[in-house]
Amino acid sequence: RKRNILFPSGVKLCAKETVEQAIANHLSYFHLRVCQETVWEAFKIFWDRLPQHDEYQSWITLCQEGTASIFEIGNHFSQSEEHQLLVH
Repeated sequence: RKRNILFPSGVKLCAKETVEQAIANHLSYFHLRVCQETVWEAFKIFWDRLPQHDEYQSWITLCQEGTASIFEIGNHFSQSEEHQLLVH
């Protein structure tokens, strides 16, 4: 079964893209979405709150650059003072 030119995820295919470019773009979009979900869930699960824009962007940047893995993000949030106070 063929997929639409516009994927349900919002990823668009461009007729001028090479196969390699399309694959790279999809991988980049996947990485962004994984980082967004990871950071969003870390705030909800460990800190029980929504992030401020600047702190959210800071974590997204660290994740996308590969400076912080999803495991490191989880570890940071779980070991933070804010989480410790919430647990107590």
